[in-house]
Amino acid sequence: GTNIEFVESPSLEVLKMTGVKYPETFEKIEDKPILSTKEIEKRLNNREGAVVYSLSDQDLSSEAPPNYQISLAQITRSYLAYYYPPSTEEAGLIIQPVFVFEGMGVDQKSGKNVNLIIYLPATQ
Repeated sequence: GTNIEFVESPSLEVLKMTGVKYPETFEKIEDKPILSTKEIEKRLNNREGAVVYSLSDQDLSSEAPPNYQISLAQITRSYLAYYYPPSTEEAGLIIQPVFVFEGMGVDQKSGKNVNLIIYLPATQ
């Protein structure tokens, strides 16, 4: 299948278009149980998730966003998704289930609200 994402300006002008063409089939390696809520909380508190996006609305036009220092984040949305590495050499034809957490934290240096997206592997 194919997944295409568009990023538009307020005037609906296309600013960016990205996409990935997925293989038609994937090899099943093994079944793994999904993490429990308690285990998810433990791993997030231990900072085991990967921050894949962090940007303050105030820094949207900045060419080089600052390196934020966030000690506490408020999660406002979470869902299960599937991560497919951008390069098949990285992991073969493997799709990994991940929990996606969206939220906000406060930068300790500037006091700015920072939008966050965190990925956490969903299996044990």
